Amino acid sequence: AQRLRDEALARLEEAQSIARIGSWELDPATGLGHYSDEVYRILGRAVPEQRRRHRFEELLTASDTATQLRIERMLEDMRTGSVQIDVLLPLIGSDRQQRMVHLRAESVQGPPEPPAIHGTFQDVTEREQSRRLLREREEQFRELVRVLPDGMMILAEERVMYANAACSAQFGFSGETILGEPLQALVAATDYAQVRDLLRHGSQRDDGVPTARCMCRQDGSHFYAGLSIGDVRYGGRDCKLLVVRDLSEPERMRDALAESNSELQAMAKRLFSLQEDERRAISRDLHDDIGQAITAIKLSAHAASTESDADERQEDLREIVSLADSTIVKLRNLSMLLRPPQLDALGLEAALRWQASMLFRSSPIRLHLDIQPLPGRPSNEVEQACFRIAQESLTNALRHACAGEVTLTLRPQGEQLYLQVTDDGDGFEPEGPRGLGLIMMRERAQTAGGTLSIESAPGAGTRVELHLPYHVGGRPADANNGR
Repeated sequence: AQRLRDEALARLEEAQSIARIGSWELDPATGLGHYSDEVYRILGRAVPEQRRRHRFEELLTASDTATQLRIERMLEDMRTGSVQIDVLLPLIGSDRQQRMVHLRAESVQGPPEPPAIHGTFQDVTEREQSRRLLREREEQFRELVRVLPDGMMILAEERVMYANAACSAQFGFSGETILGEPLQALVAATDYAQVRDLLRHGSQRDDGVPTARCMCRQDGSHFYAGLSIGDVRYGGRDCKLLVVRDLSEPERMRDALAESNSELQAMAKRLFSLQEDERRAISRDLHDDIGQAITAIKLSAHAASTESDADERQEDLREIVSLADSTIVKLRNLSMLLRPPQLDALGLEAALRWQASMLFRSSPIRLHLDIQPLPGRPSNEVEQACFRIAQESLTNALRHACAGEVTLTLRPQGEQLYLQVTDDGDGFEPEGPRGLGLIMMRERAQTAGGTLSIESAPGAGTRVELHLPYHVGGRPADANNGR
C-alpha cells in the first residue's frame, strides 16, 4: 500500500510539473499550510529539503501595492468563511521575475476532518502573454481596417454585418447605419447578378485582380468600384469579406486625360496649320512688298548709274533712299510681329505698354493700364509667357468681346508675378468648347511654372488672371523700364 501511495504521489508530482499546477492546503485557524513542490517552482522559490508549514502570505510577493492589498483581503476572506476564489494575480518570484498566477481555492468542511482550504496555483504567464499579444494584434487589425482608404464590409446571407468607416462613407451612410443593409440595395440593378455570382465563386479565384462593378449609394447615385472577395469567420459563422475600392477619382482622371489628349491633338493639328499659314503670309510679304521694293531699288540704282543729267540722277537717288526707308519700315514691322524688340530692349512693362497702345490706337474701346514697376526682370521664359498671354487676352477682348472698357494690371506679388486682364464685354461659357488661343494660354502658363484662371459668363464680361514664379535678382531691370 505504501508503494502504491508513493507511486501515486510521484505521478501526481509529474503531472503537476507538466501542467505547471501546484496544490496546497491551508488551515484557516492557524493560517499555516502545506504546499506541493510545484508551488515553490511556480513562485520562483527553491523546494525546501525539510518540509515545514508556511503562512500563505510568506510565499506571495505582489507586483504592485493594489495587488498586495487584494491578496490580504483574499486571505482574510479565506480564513473567516467558506469562500470560493478564482483570480489571476501578478506576482514577483524570489528570482525577481514577474509571473501571472491563476489561484483557485475553496473551503472544505466535514467531520471527522477539521475545516481546511484546498487550492491550486497555475503558472499562466505564457498563456496571458499570448492572450495579450492576440489582443494587441486584434486592436492593430481593427485600427488598420478603420483607417483603410478602401471600404471593407462583412456579409452574411447578403446582409452587412460589419463595415468600416470608409465603406459607410462610400455608400453615403453615417456611422453604423449601414449595418443590416441588404446587398441588393448597395449594388446597381444592372450588376447585382454579377456581384452575387462573384460572392459565390470569387474567393476561388487566385489572380488577385479586383472586378469593377457599378455600386449604388444611399441617395440612389452610382459609382464604379473595384471589388475583391474573401472568406472570413465572423460572429461564429462563415461570412464573405468584400473590399470596395472607389474608382470615381481614377475614372475622372482618365476622362480628364482623354480630354487633354484630345485637346493636344487638336492643338497640334491647328498649330501645323497656323505655321503653314504664317509661313505663307511671311513669304507673301517678302515677295510682294520687300521683294518688289528691292527690285525697285535695283532698277532706280541702275537708272541713276546710267543717267547723264545731274538733276535726274539726284531724283533717282532720292527715290532709292525713299524706297530703302519704306523697306526698312516694312522689315521692322514684320520683325515686330515675330517678337517685339521692346521686350528685349526695355523689358516686360514697356513691351506691354507698347503692345496695348498698338492694338487699341484706332479702337473706341477705353483702355486702362495699371502697370507697376518691377524691382527686377523676370526670367526669359516667364517674361515671354506673360507677354504672349497678355497679348492674346487683349486681342480677344478687342476682337470678340464687344467690350466698352478693358483693363490690364501687372504687379509683383511676393515671389509671384501677377497679370490681370478684364473686360466688360459679352463674356462666354468657360465650360463650352475652347478655342486654340485659350488652350495655348494655359499651355504657356503651365510651361513657365504658373497658373492661369479664366472667369467669364455670358453677358458678364471676362477676367483673366495669371500667376507666374518671380524671383528678383535674376536679370537687371532697365532704368527706363515701364516708362
